[in-house]
Amino acid sequence: MIELLRYYLKEELPDAELAMLARLGIGATPAQVNGWTKEAMSAARAAGRNLCAADVLEQILPPDSRSPEDLRAIALHEAGHAVVAHRLGVTVEHVTLLQQGQSGGHMRSRLPRQVLGWAEICDQVTILLGGRAADVVLGAGPNTGAENDIERATTMLADALNRQGLGARLAYKPTRLAGIGQPDLEAHLSRLLKRAIDIIGDNRDAALKLANRLLDQRILTGADVAEVLGQPAKTRMRLPPRH
Repeated sequence: MIELLRYYLKEELPDAELAMLARLGIGATPAQVNGWTKEAMSAARAAGRNLCAADVLEQILPPDSRSPEDLRAIALHEAGHAVVAHRLGVTVEHVTLLQQGQSGGHMRSRLPRQVLGWAEICDQVTILLGGRAADVVLGAGPNTGAENDIERATTMLADALNRQGLGARLAYKPTRLAGIGQPDLEAHLSRLLKRAIDIIGDNRDAALKLANRLLDQRILTGADVAEVLGQPAKTRMRLPPRH
């Protein structure tokens, strides 16, 4: 990220300021960084002065019109994803409250490997449901913010069982939900949601601390998350059977 900023800004800012901006822009695409820097340089030229870090900062962190209640709900939700991932031994790369499209924030973690087995699939689904678990344990209860998570969790489980040969049947099903009844899928999801809820419940204080820090800083790196949560400790449970 620092190299991208340096490339587009043509060394107009010192490295210390670039490092600060890079931290805030973590996870951005090269196209986004290019857009930020163009707008920032244009604003500085219009004001008849040299570029300063505040010009770029205004592009990375535009004014947030969301209510304090919404921001807290989103922070709790994203902290839930991060806590579950960390406790399952999955590396968290960053957590942010920055809006991207329809998403009010996001948590990015690193897959343990490219080729996943049943245990890793269950871990990934548990992480996806970590936001809903935090809504239930720490927030005001289930809300609409988990729609994308639930869609991805359902698709991941259905693919594993019907298309990737990780279930009791090997035959490939061209339709994702073919061959697995809704009650079976609900049972898998319910067990893994319970797993996520247990993790959040066992780490309630740490999750609240992480959410509060996210509210203060809006973006946390993986190192920030590890500082708050400590060393990851793999949380074990009986995984759903492969029906």
